Amino acid sequence: MKGKLLYLFALFLPLEQIILFIFNIDTQLKPYRIFILLTFFLMIFSKKTLTKSRTSHVFFGLFFIFIYGFSVGLIRIGINEGNIDYLLNGSIHFIIGLMTFHVFSNIQDSKLLYKIGIYFIIGIAISSIYGLYSLFFLDFTFFRLRGFFNNPNHLAIVINLISPFLIYNYIIGRRKRIMLFAFIFFTVIVFLTASRTGVLLQTINLLYLLYTYKTKILNLFIFSITAVVAYFWAVVPALNKNSSILDRFEESNFSGAGGRFDILNSAINLGVDSYFTGVGIQQYRFHHTTYAKSAEIQSILDYELGTHNHYLDLLVNFGILSFTIYIFFLLKIVKSIPKIDENNLRKSCYLFFLIFLIACSSQEMFMWPLFWACLGLLIVSTKNINGYSNPKS
Repeated sequence: MKGKLLYLFALFLPLEQIILFIFNIDTQLKPYRIFILLTFFLMIFSKKTLTKSRTSHVFFGLFFIFIYGFSVGLIRIGINEGNIDYLLNGSIHFIIGLMTFHVFSNIQDSKLLYKIGIYFIIGIAISSIYGLYSLFFLDFTFFRLRGFFNNPNHLAIVINLISPFLIYNYIIGRRKRIMLFAFIFFTVIVFLTASRTGVLLQTINLLYLLYTYKTKILNLFIFSITAVVAYFWAVVPALNKNSSILDRFEESNFSGAGGRFDILNSAINLGVDSYFTGVGIQQYRFHHTTYAKSAEIQSILDYELGTHNHYLDLLVNFGILSFTIYIFFLLKIVKSIPKIDENNLRKSCYLFFLIFLIACSSQEMFMWPLFWACLGLLIVSTKNINGYSNPKS
C-alpha cells in the first residue's frame, strides 16, 4: 500500500496544477499532497512500518529550523513587521515537506526507489507533452513551456533532477534506448521552458553523459543522430511558433538575471538590518517592496516577491543559525558519498548532488515537496542503496 501511494505521489508531483488547468478548480488539496500525507500517516500509525521507520538527526535539525522560523515570524508579526498569511502558508508547506522528507529518508528498498523514479518520469513526460500541445494548439499571448506547472522554471528543474537517474540507468544498461530517448526529449523540453538555470543544469547533465560516450563511438553516433532529429522535430517548429524564447538567452538578459541580482541585494540588506537573526518563514515577501526600491525592472517593484534562492531564504528568513545547520547537513552528505561501493552510482550521486546544489540557488526550495524528496534520497543514497544497480525483479 505504501509503495502504491508513493508511485502516485511521484506520478502527480510533475502534474502540480492539473486540476486547475483541466477542470479550472483551484484547490490546495493537490493529488500529490494527498498521497504523501497518506503515506506519512501510514508509516506513523502502522505497526508493520513503524518498526522500519526511523527519525534521523537531520529531521530534528530541519524541525528546529521550522520552529525557529515560525517563532521569529510570530514575533515580527507581533511588532507589525510581518504578514500572518505568508507565515501560515509557508508553515503548511514546510510541515508537508518534513513529512515528505521523513518518508523518503526511510526508503530502504532499491526496487521501490527505481519504480518511484519511473513513475516520476511518466509524470514529467505527461506534463511535457501537455506543454507541447499548449505550444502548438492553444492560443497564448506569451509562451514559455511549463506543462502542468505554474512556473516554467519548475518543469526545467524537475527534469534537471531526474536526468542523473536517466543517465545512471543508461550507463548500467537498464532500458538504455528508453533512457536515452527520454533524456534527449526532456533536454529539448528544458530549452523550451527558457529557464536559464534549467539550461545550465541540463548542459552539465549533457556533458556528463557525453563524457561516458568518449570510448563508445557507436553510442555517440546514435546519440548525435537522435539529437539532430529532436532538434528539427521540436526545437525548430517551436522557435517558428515563438522566437521570443531566444530573447531570454541574450547577453543583456543574462547580465541582469531577470532581476535576481536586485532581489539578492535587497534580501542581503534586510538580513544586515536584522543582524541575520531571521525575520520568519516567508517574511522577506513582506519587506520586499521596501528594500527593492532601487530595482531596475519594474515587475520587481510591483509584487511582494520571495527571495528566489534557497540559501537566501535560509539566511534572511530563518537566520544564520538555521543556515549553518543546513550547510552542516550538506557537508555530511557530500562526505558520505565516497563511501558508496558502486562506482557508477557514486558518480551519479555526485552529479545529482551538484545539480541539487545549483538548483537551490534559483528556487525557494522549502516550498516545494520535490526538494524534500530529493534531500531524503540524498540521505538514503549514502546509506541504503549500494545494491541499487541490481534491484530485485
